Amino acid sequence: MEARREIGLEGSMPVTALNPLLVGYLVNVSNPIAVVWWVGVFGSLLAESGVTGARLSALVLSSSILLGILGWHSAVSLLTHWGGRFVSGRSARLVSLAAGLALVAFAARFAYAAYQTLSAA
Repeated sequence: MEARREIGLEGSMPVTALNPLLVGYLVNVSNPIAVVWWVGVFGSLLAESGVTGARLSALVLSSSILLGILGWHSAVSLLTHWGGRFVSGRSARLVSLAAGLALVAFAARFAYAAYQTLSAA
């Protein structure tokens, strides 16, 4: 069995400028964690709005949230697709490091808040 066998691309989709964008968009939208997160945000916003009997208000709020979700996913897909042209490898590493540090800081803050809440109860 040969480990360095070439892989043929016969019958694959032709590469165009929109294929990677479409693939990135579909991966982003179908990500189960993203879906759960947006459903959680959507549900909590709808519940907090106090829209119980007004169907038109609920429809407007729901449509606004869904348009925001679509806009966010589109922006992330576009930035991911075309952003690499404007960012060097070092800049991308710095942004990634800063984002990682920010996530660790948020996690520490939430862990401390959870500890305070659980120790007070």
